[in-house]
This record gives sequence, C-alpha cells and structure tokens, in this order.
Amino acid sequence: MGRLPRATGLAITKCDGSQRPQSSLCPDAVVSPAMPPTVIPLPRPRLRAVLFDLDGTLIDSLPDLTALLNSVLVERRLEPLSLADVRPMVGDGVARLLERAYAARGLDLATARAEFGEFVDRYERLPVRRDLAYDGAEAALDAARAAGLGCALLTNKPEGPTRIILDALGWTGRFDAIVGGDTLPTRKPDPQGALRLAQRLGSRPIETALVGDGAADVGAARNAGLRAIVAGWGYARDPHALGGECVLRDLDQTAAWLAQEAA
Repeated sequence: MGRLPRATGLAITKCDGSQRPQSSLCPDAVVSPAMPPTVIPLPRPRLRAVLFDLDGTLIDSLPDLTALLNSVLVERRLEPLSLADVRPMVGDGVARLLERAYAARGLDLATARAEFGEFVDRYERLPVRRDLAYDGAEAALDAARAAGLGCALLTNKPEGPTRIILDALGWTGRFDAIVGGDTLPTRKPDPQGALRLAQRLGSRPIETALVGDGAADVGAARNAGLRAIVAGWGYARDPHALGGECVLRDLDQTAAWLAQEAA
C-alpha cells in the first residue's frame, strides 16, 4: 500500500475573480463563493525522534499509585480510593496526584504539600512489579531504534522514581535522554522539556513526535510544535477529545506507526 502524504495544513484555493483575496499565497487572487477550497497536503518531514510519556503510555502504574495513596489515607482513618477514582488524577506529577487524592477525602492543599516529600520517599521504596510495563512497550522502543529514531522519555513523574523504575525494567539504556517532573523548573504541558529533548536528539520540533495519554502530553507537544500522538490505551477517559494528531489503539500500532513515519 502506498504511503499517504502528511498534511501540513497549507492550502491552495481556486478563484474566479469575484471577491477579495482570502489567501496570502496569491495576493491578486479572489475566492469564488461557488467553488470550495481545494486542500493539497504537502509532505511532512520524516520523523527523526520520538519522546515517550511514562505512566499510562509505557507502564501501568495505576495499581501501585492507588495502593500507595490508600496506605496513607488508611493511616488517617479515611476511606480508600478505587482505581477508577485515581485514574483521572494521574498525569500531572506526584505532587498534583497527592493534592487531588487528599482533596477527594477532604484534606487541604497545605497538608498535601507538607507531606509530599515523605510520599515520594515511600514511592521510591515501592518494589517494581515485573508486569508494570504494558504489553508491547519494549517492542515499541525496539521499533524506534530499528527505525533510526532518537528516543527520549518525558514524564511528569519525579526523576528519582523514574530512574528507579527504568533501572528495574532494564530500560535505562533504551533512552538517549530523560526529563522528569522535577528535572526542570517547569513540567508538561510547558514546552521546555519537549524542546530540550528534541534539541538533545538533534531533531526539529516538526520532526519529533510525543506519544502520551494525557492532556499534559498533547499540550506540551502543541506548545513545542511537536507532533502530538495520543496513546489510546492509557488513562484518558476520551482519548479522541484530547486533540492530538491521531489516536493509536495500542503499542503494536505505535511500533508500526513509528516505522512508517520514519521511512
């Protein structure tokens, strides 16, 4: 099957001389009310690098995060949270996760912030489950390498727990660079981390994709000028509502997409 052109949004309009110009491509041209614009997609540069989110994209940390949050809540004699409760809380970093969990049980923001350091310490001591990685995660990382892509990790999880997980899974060497939620002064959806990683990988933003499952991932990609690819298997309630370039159904499809876009 032939490869489809990658649209850039550039359009050429046909005109008949009856109205004011609508396009800077042809200053003297005018758009006919009877003829709809004809969009001619132009080829997009081939993909040179990919940034992956971690939680909800490469690993399913939801059970671990839920259990950890509940251990803290039970100590306060508060009702535990369900997986469904915690799912929409994940994606904006551990600090926001703790704040949202505490707020759901009537605890204030100041309490969450005061106990953040202890919570991260507990998180770093959690054993890493062998089944933490999603099926197909390693194959997708291998596909990125096989396609000649630079590969980096961009997560809102603090860098310390991130590196512990990567070491336990044997993934540290799979990434050319890592930016965690506390590596820089800002985190996703701010574009700083994405831009730094693209530069580190020697790739222009338009040649770089960010694969992630949340609004913060799409926001970071859009803000940095990267291609926003939604991990449809992740934690978002409605992946199609996030506004990414496309929604991939699983990591097998992600591997195929990377190979196609890098060819």
